[in-house]
Amino acid sequence: MRLVLAKGEHRAGNGTLRETVERLEAMGYVRVPTVTEVAQFSVRGGILDVYGFGMAAPGRLEWREDDIESLRTFDLDSQRSGEAIERVTILPVRTEGRETGG
Repeated sequence: MRLVLAKGEHRAGNGTLRETVERLEAMGYVRVPTVTEVAQFSVRGGILDVYGFGMAAPGRLEWREDDIESLRTFDLDSQRSGEAIERVTILPVRTEGRETGG
């Protein structure tokens, strides 16, 4: 199971922000106030920050209703948005109730 999110896809291609949060939780991601490491996500209003395994940089997705309006990287230290990107692919932390890695 993986989650691919792209800018401009109706209903983000995978559902609403709420549905995306539910999928991240099911994939083993931890909801935190501020993303500082891999396998975490944060939600502030219509903004979702996520840092998944294999991602070159964490992603910041801004929803407008059910569509992703903006998709950018962001810096973990400063939390400032970076360059625009077209899509993010988020791999699971665990599959079938087991954690991946280590």
